[in-house]
Amino acid sequence: MDTVRRYLEAGASRVILGTAAVTDPAFTAQAVAQYGEKIAVGADLKDGKVAIKGWLETSQDSWETFFDRMQALGVRTVICTDISRDGAMRGPIWRSIAPWPAAIPWTSSPLGGPVWRISGR
Repeated sequence: MDTVRRYLEAGASRVILGTAAVTDPAFTAQAVAQYGEKIAVGADLKDGKVAIKGWLETSQDSWETFFDRMQALGVRTVICTDISRDGAMRGPIWRSIAPWPAAIPWTSSPLGGPVWRISGR
């Protein structure tokens, strides 16, 4: 938690948790409880799972289960990428994220893109 505190005290407006959000939900819950909407979660998706540890591993749960868990922990912002398209110069990921709003109706995307704002069910 020290690192999160230091970044915020140094002027960061938000801290994005990646692997820690998958592997340490207690840490994520504590960060959200302490810093609220200043905590976001980054979810890099690969084959329907959340990739972790620099894309070297994937979570056991589906991204839908992960999003539900993040909502339950109080996370309000999830930033998503589709690894199969990220940095591949194959255009935006709109097609691969098209089914997500229907599957996770408690989110909204004010930018029409991969930043999901969790609004509650």
